[in-house]
Amino acid sequence: VTGAFKQVDRSININSYDGNVPGLAFSPDSKFVAFNHNEPTWITQVDLYEIATGKSVRVSNLNVNSQNPAFSSDGRFLLYVADSQLTAMGIDGTHKYAFDNMRRVYMVALSPDTPSPFLPKNDEEGAAEKPAAKPGAVSMDGLTDRVIEVPMASGRYQQVAQIGSKIFLINWSAIPAMDGTPSAELQAFDTDKKSLTTLAGSIDSFDISGDSKKLLLHRGNSFAVAEANGAPVAFSAVNLAPYAVTIDPGKEWHQIFEE
Repeated sequence: VTGAFKQVDRSININSYDGNVPGLAFSPDSKFVAFNHNEPTWITQVDLYEIATGKSVRVSNLNVNSQNPAFSSDGRFLLYVADSQLTAMGIDGTHKYAFDNMRRVYMVALSPDTPSPFLPKNDEEGAAEKPAAKPGAVSMDGLTDRVIEVPMASGRYQQVAQIGSKIFLINWSAIPAMDGTPSAELQAFDTDKKSLTTLAGSIDSFDISGDSKKLLLHRGNSFAVAEANGAPVAFSAVNLAPYAVTIDPGKEWHQIFEE
């Protein structure tokens, strides 16, 4: 560790001079970083960067807005959402079209030896279950050829993550109101049963614990902890009153300026 800064990527088309392109995820072994990248065409892409070699490759379709990458907990897949469902709706008065529920979920097999989780299973009586395969070596060649569309309905998906056979999602249940506040739900898709379940309403986002056993749910300024097992969640806010954070605004400003 040298403490030196290194530019990994640069997006020129962003919303403002001091804007940024959100969406950054480290692989479980911390050897790779996935992130959003804005193309000169203003289309957002998902790129994968190998820290040791400094090599960066595009993962998603160059013609479709793709964003918000996340690695599966076992490091075998990279997931993201993409605006690939274009079902037009007519708008009265303007004679123009709008689109809703555009986003689908995709997963990329990081190793060419990793099969799709949606291949037919052997249901013959007496067939022995094979132990879970260990993650193969990540190959950055041919990643776009290993993109798998998750067989679920399109939606307004904002965040995606996978733990075992459960894909967790934040899905806007309605188009954001005029004040910009969306109504969002926490959902889970079971890759074995191919079923989608709503776990909780009014969830802004979530984080996963280091051991992938818990979810930290965000609702406004409140937080709750839930099991990452795909079961419905009752939001019970964590009491933050006993905790305090001391800051030095002057030192904080200098750090922000330097970074």
